[in-house]
Amino acid sequence: MNNVLPGNSKLWLLPVLSGFLIGTSYIPFPPWASLFCFVPLWLFWSRQTRFRDVFLGGLITSFVFTLIGFNWMTYLLHEFAHLDWPIAVIGMLIYALIGHLYVPLAGILWFMGGGNLSGLNGFRYG
Repeated sequence: MNNVLPGNSKLWLLPVLSGFLIGTSYIPFPPWASLFCFVPLWLFWSRQTRFRDVFLGGLITSFVFTLIGFNWMTYLLHEFAHLDWPIAVIGMLIYALIGHLYVPLAGILWFMGGGNLSGLNGFRYG
C-alpha cells in the first residue's frame, strides 16, 4: 500500500493538532491555547528536511484553523453573496486554502534561514 504522506504519518498529525488549537482559540471560544498553539507545528517543522514538507505542514495548519475559526464565512457567502450552500462551501474551502498563507510563508522563511530550533531538538515526538 502506498503511503500518501511522506515519512512518519503520525508526525503529520502535529500540523492538524496545531490548527485545531489555533481554531478553537478564536472567538467565540476563549483563547485557551493562545500561548502554545504553534508548538506542535514548530515541532513538526523541526523534524523536516524538505522544503515541500515544511510548506505543506504550514498549509495544513492554516487550512484547519481557518475551517474552525472562520466557519461563519460560509454563511456570509450564502446570505450576502446569494450563493447556494454547495457553492458557499466550495468558496469556504478555497478561502481556507488561501486565507492565511502567512503560516506556510513563515515556515518557508524559517526553513530558508537554517531552520534551527535548538531548544526543541532534545524533545522527540513519537
